[in-house]
Amino acid sequence: MTRHPLLPLQWLRPSSAAARTRGATSRRRAALVGGAALAVPLLLAGCSSALPQVSVRVGAQSEVLSPTQYCLDGEPRFYPDAERPPVLRVGSGEQITIEVSEHLAESGWQVQIFDEQLEEQLGQVPVGNETVFDGIFTSDARPAAYFLVIVQDAGPECEGLSGAWPIGFVRDG
Repeated sequence: MTRHPLLPLQWLRPSSAAARTRGATSRRRAALVGGAALAVPLLLAGCSSALPQVSVRVGAQSEVLSPTQYCLDGEPRFYPDAERPPVLRVGSGEQITIEVSEHLAESGWQVQIFDEQLEEQLGQVPVGNETVFDGIFTSDARPAAYFLVIVQDAGPECEGLSGAWPIGFVRDG
């Protein structure tokens, strides 16, 4: 197991497509989640005809996540009616294990850390092409309430839209 510190807020290497879409970022940046806006930097995503699976486990708790946005069959898809992201109540220092499908791992992915309102990005951890990542602990983020968003990496389709799977945490004590 390799433990990764949370990286400071930064844009990933912008591609020419990402640079062209920055002006439209405000229109596409927010994916509605149960009435709350989820601000996720728009990245390029590979397209697929099926949604990749993402699951998160902390101790005995486990959740299968639904995307709030994704590139499906070459078309950007937003899921405003999706259930509000799950929120797990966790203890301090517990290991967070994230497992993604082979398809998502092949395209690459990262974990972005947001505040409890999903408005301010606090950091990010690039994961690469692994199907399982367990290098984040519940005490790594400073606020006691925060969200992790699993974000798919670069691909040429969907004008800069990336797949995003959010999950919230509330740390006790």
